[in-house]
This record gives sequence, structure tokens and C-alpha cells, in this order.
Amino acid sequence: MRRQRGQVIVEFALILPLFLLMIFGLIYSGMLFHDYSTISNMARSAAREAAIMQGTSGYSGIKTYYLNQGQGLLTSLYKTDSFDIKKGKEDNNDDEVYVNITMKRNFSFPLIDIVLPETFGIDYYMRKDQTTPSS
Repeated sequence: MRRQRGQVIVEFALILPLFLLMIFGLIYSGMLFHDYSTISNMARSAAREAAIMQGTSGYSGIKTYYLNQGQGLLTSLYKTDSFDIKKGKEDNNDDEVYVNITMKRNFSFPLIDIVLPETFGIDYYMRKDQTTPSS
């Protein structure tokens, strides 16, 4: 009986690190999914606002609003690396709005590097509304 007790402790010590790695991997993957969903929603909303706006003068205001709004919603895994709103992927394209948000991980840890990417980004395109202001 005493001998089996020692065996259980050794088995527990062998399995515990793998179990904890799996649990923390699931937790961090869930946090990554949350951040990705939040960033995707930010990009879609920013593109929609820019698409209904006449001209490009308000793009910086949209960018500032969503940067401030999004930072409170994100987990502490990632920070915004870049946030761009343009008339189109090429500057001469006036028919669409292009939003690009790139996120960069806040920390580096050898085992986390396997599970979570260093950076990820979202590209969102939306056609500009061709409405004319009513007189």
C-alpha cells in the first residue's frame, strides 16, 4: 500500500506539467480569439464609418475613436501596432475604404511562442456609399 502511494505521486508529478500546459494553452487561445473578434469588429465599424463619410478629413478622428474604444476591450495579450484607414488599397481608388489593423504581442515567453502568434492583422474593405447629400 505504501509503495503504491509513492507511485501515484510520481505519476502526478509527470502528468501535471503537461496538464497545466494544455489548460493555459486553452486559456490563452480563448483570449486570442476574443482579441481577434474585438479587432475584427473595430475594423468593420471603422470601415463602415469611413465609407459613409464624404472625403477623407475625418479618418483620423475615426482612428482615434476606435483606438481608444478598443484598448479597453482587449485583453492584455496584444497592443495595437498600426491602424490605417485609406481610400483604397491603392490611393487612386475612390470607390472603397481600406482598413488595416495590426496587433503585436505584449510579451515573449518560450512556450507561449508556440501557441500565440507574434503579430496578427485584419484587413477590411468596404465600398463607399455613393449617396449625394439632400438639398
